[in-house]
Amino acid sequence: MSFLLFKIGFKSYVVNCIEVIRIIPAVPLQTLSHPKNYLVGLLFWEHDQIPVVDLGLLIENKPTPPAYHSRIILLTDHKTKKVIGFLAEKVTDILDISLKDTQKLVDSHLDLQPYLEVALNEDNTLIYLLNTPKLFEFLADIPVSFSASINLTH
Repeated sequence: MSFLLFKIGFKSYVVNCIEVIRIIPAVPLQTLSHPKNYLVGLLFWEHDQIPVVDLGLLIENKPTPPAYHSRIILLTDHKTKKVIGFLAEKVTDILDISLKDTQKLVDSHLDLQPYLEVALNEDNTLIYLLNTPKLFEFLADIPVSFSASINLTH
């Protein structure tokens, strides 16, 4: 299977390429007031308002740095058809990983983050697998579209 590789700090993460709609540069976002600090803004893309989550803030409570290699990954939940953008750094490579050859590991850190799985790939590199359905379930309180009742700021 093909997976999109990205980094958060010094850790490697992957997401299944089947769930990736598009990868775009980290463009300026429309800011908004929201109780969750990891919801960093709205992306206006093809006549839609797409919420953008900073994966650095969500997973490690550290914002994704504004860098040339930072990107917004548009992911879809095929079950609900919901689309969310995810800001991440070092979005640079596609890995072909055979999940049957990976070794699943138990990590107590994952109790706090039910949308992550841990595996060792073929060269014994630790990689965190982003489980997209569980991630979308975790982020269920983020509206698909935003209404005038949300305070948008410039």
